Amino acid sequence: MPLPGDFAVVSMGGQGGALISAMETIAYDHSTHWDHAFIYVGDEMIVQAEPSGAQKVPLGAYQYSIWSSGILFPSAAQRTAIVAAAEKCAAGKIPYSYLDYGAIAAHRFHLPVPGLKDYIADTGHEICSQLVDQCWLDGGYHLFTDWRWPGFVSPYDLGTMLSKHA
Repeated sequence: MPLPGDFAVVSMGGQGGALISAMETIAYDHSTHWDHAFIYVGDEMIVQAEPSGAQKVPLGAYQYSIWSSGILFPSAAQRTAIVAAAEKCAAGKIPYSYLDYGAIAAHRFHLPVPGLKDYIADTGHEICSQLVDQCWLDGGYHLFTDWRWPGFVSPYDLGTMLSKHA
């Protein structure tokens, strides 16, 4: 059972998952069964990015899930801060941004787009993996130490990182 603040990377399945997987293939040059990520906030509830904005919803059943539980070990204070950051995203309905996939693809292809780094790092719009990464960062736990641009993170990146530590 996950603890509040833990995150999962999962397969959404269906047409939505297929669309996201296609966008990730373009943006990140890979596809995987991990096409969604969310944060567990307790009481069988999660916070996730959705097309209508970040939402707090009941935890569902997913295929191909990998959890940070037992792999990453944030402190109790960090967990509290991660949950608070996730709840704030849901309360503010941080908008989902399909345009982030295009921006991330532009970065991958090294296109000289003015303001690209700032756009990808902007937390006023986020895809699911950006939301997870930012909430953990806001909680004082840095998930990646590979010098990537802020916001340059996919569900695949999260799943791969967890798999390496499992």
